[in-house]
Amino acid sequence: VIDVSDPSNPQASAYLNDPALAEPWESLKVNERRRLLGAVQANNGGGVEPGFTLYDLSADCRQPKLLASVNLEPPGPTAVRGHAGDFAPDGLTYYGTGAPGQGLLRSIYPIDISDPTNPKMLAKWDFAETEHSSHDLSVSKDGTRLYAAQTFNAGFGTANGLVILDVTEVQNRLPDPQPEIISELYWPDGRAAQQPTQVRIEGRPYILF
Repeated sequence: VIDVSDPSNPQASAYLNDPALAEPWESLKVNERRRLLGAVQANNGGGVEPGFTLYDLSADCRQPKLLASVNLEPPGPTAVRGHAGDFAPDGLTYYGTGAPGQGLLRSIYPIDISDPTNPKMLAKWDFAETEHSSHDLSVSKDGTRLYAAQTFNAGFGTANGLVILDVTEVQNRLPDPQPEIISELYWPDGRAAQQPTQVRIEGRPYILF
């Protein structure tokens, strides 16, 4: 954590070294509404820990307070391995992306963080490697739509793209929530679609890659 209140003299104010933050990749995100910082554990070095961590930034963001550092499911070769992810805007759900073992990023897993001291994985959606390969993602303001960046990988025949998923069942906390694909868009150029950022231009909503 770097304190930049004096931008001419930045100072390290804390070090967050729980297992998930040893290798968070693109999952390190902040939810402004609840003032939470979260990340999933990547383990690209060959580990199998399905880790997730949450910090409280509300008292002093220069000294985050650890709320939870957990394994979302038993460690093992089929356990989720994180890479990217983001909060739903209401701060009650964190969506991780990743894959068990080595290979494409093909899993999306919503995590219930309504109690930030006791995160629980609500579901794990594993997509076939030749279908969808979610990199990072973002969530609509009402929490019912998930915008997933699809990553080019010539070896598996996947292209860069955007998949829009209906995640209303997660938002409404239905048991065994399942996503529904609303629409898909792919394009042949570029290397690896990364982050689908929601923007508005002259009042119209867009996804910016």
